[in-house]
Amino acid sequence: MIDHAYAALPNVKIILVGPANLYRDSLRLNNNIADQRIHNLQALNKAYEQLAKEKHAIFVSLYGVVPESTLNFDGVHPNGDGNAPIAREIRTVLQSLVETEKLIK
Repeated sequence: MIDHAYAALPNVKIILVGPANLYRDSLRLNNNIADQRIHNLQALNKAYEQLAKEKHAIFVSLYGVVPESTLNFDGVHPNGDGNAPIAREIRTVLQSLVETEKLIK
């Protein structure tokens, strides 16, 4: 998909966003499954980062960004307060891109 985007729009900026963290204590799973999910999310985050490097894309990690207290319902999905730090991370990257583009032109 990334290659198709570059083929269609060679100057496009691609942003890959890695997964957010979990709140282990709120997961309704046994500890072994919770540990495995955390491990898998960390591995996925590293894989996205590597893919971004290989494809000359921008990588944004959300792992560790979402406060655990905002993941209380199911340990995975943030409430409104948990969405705010995600939005800040994405906004920072987008603002940087806009500023960089202004400097180039």
